[in-house]
Amino acid sequence: MRIYHLNSKNELIGVSKARKSPLEKDVYLIPQNATDTPPPPKEKGKKRIFNRETNSWKQEKMTKVERIERKLKKKGMKLNISHLVNVLIRKKIITQEDMEV
Repeated sequence: MRIYHLNSKNELIGVSKARKSPLEKDVYLIPQNATDTPPPPKEKGKKRIFNRETNSWKQEKMTKVERIERKLKKKGMKLNISHLVNVLIRKKIITQEDMEV
């Protein structure tokens, strides 16, 4: 059984295999910040967010900062998001209003 790990904003951050309960037969352990509901296929430029009340997923457009952060992480670069945002604002790549989106 696969489980889908979520961050504090309920955004998908990873996938792993659930462990079986050592106490109950055919029961799997699901951490608090995870779900066993599979997410929809990823759409380019969007993030997948889980709604615990409806037990369903939605996709939202990522901000410019989130897209840049993801690209840097894929390249294995460590990131200080506050520093990055300040640089992007200074270079007029984004505005302060972009941060509110």
